[in-house]
Amino acid sequence: DTSRQTKNLNKLLIRILLHLQVEFSYYILDVIVDYYTSSGCLDVQPDEEGYINIDQDEIVNYIVKEAKKDGMGPYDPNDVFFVVQGEMEYGNSLGQVD
Repeated sequence: DTSRQTKNLNKLLIRILLHLQVEFSYYILDVIVDYYTSSGCLDVQPDEEGYINIDQDEIVNYIVKEAKKDGMGPYDPNDVFFVVQGEMEYGNSLGQVD
């Protein structure tokens, strides 16, 4: 019975961790959109090749600050950077961001 209880506890722990991971990612993606709309970075004139420079470190700092203000986290900036970088790479794959 102890082995069965351990397996059930492990399954529950995995579900909780997956839920937290999804919640973390959705929150960060939501704050990234807030950054884009409030920072003015999208209002800048594109360069000669049509690109806008977006500083990922600045986005990470914004997210960490907002998370603290919202009572979320604290988040490790390295973990946040991973999500920001992933969002940028996804945008690149769609031709939205470069």
